[in-house]
Amino acid sequence: MDDARTYGSNVAMPPTDLEALQEWLREVHADIAEEKTRVLRQLSELPATITNAQEHEQAINALATAARLAKRIKSARETAKAPFLAAGGAVDGYFKTQLSKPLTDLQEPAQAELSRYDTAAPARKREEARKAEEAARAEQRRKEEEAQRLARNEARSPHVERETTSAALRHEATEAAFRAEDQRRIANAKAADLTRTRTASGAMSTTRTDWDFEVTDPGSVHPRFKVVDDRLIRSAMNEQKRFGTIENYREPGIRFFKKETSQVRG
Repeated sequence: MDDARTYGSNVAMPPTDLEALQEWLREVHADIAEEKTRVLRQLSELPATITNAQEHEQAINALATAARLAKRIKSARETAKAPFLAAGGAVDGYFKTQLSKPLTDLQEPAQAELSRYDTAAPARKREEARKAEEAARAEQRRKEEEAQRLARNEARSPHVERETTSAALRHEATEAAFRAEDQRRIANAKAADLTRTRTASGAMSTTRTDWDFEVTDPGSVHPRFKVVDDRLIRSAMNEQKRFGTIENYREPGIRFFKKETSQVRG
């Protein structure tokens, strides 16, 4: 553009006219807008409800890509805004409404669905592990009993050729015991360990347990939080977290609760 200058090394100075600035942003950051279109398509293709491991991995990959793009958008926005803070409103408006908001509108429900799926996963996996352990224990007992019967037959008729031996059955019983122990460890694992998933593309997701709050009775809220200010409540909650007293923290009219969300890293 004719009114663009340069600053730094080879970076064009944004124009001061707001209409020209919008055009300049579209030209300079056209590659981000193209990537946004690709990522929006990827997010829009996610299933509304995750039902299997393949869809779970698809959601992790899409959210990891969206997170990387969100970071890139933020970095580009800050760089574009640096030369003149007076034009910050136009820059923020472009990046937030034209780039970030369409991304967030699809990213947030996908993130919520991934969290729902991952939050339910530990109970499901523990139940599966418990049943697998029971099956392995039953197989272990069955193999041990068969080995004992066969050992008695071998003692009575040592020269009779058989399809298997008591030693082989005892070995199979030992293997079943190892499998049962593996399943017992899974059934007692932490939720973060049971939900940790790394996709083929390298994205990883797990759950994190944290505290959140909701105002249940505004009339009972302590005067220091009125007009009910979420920032003040969150600040007080975070202070209790730092002191390690959050478990027993109470405020009239407010419920503090643990909230699990999936953490996706590219």
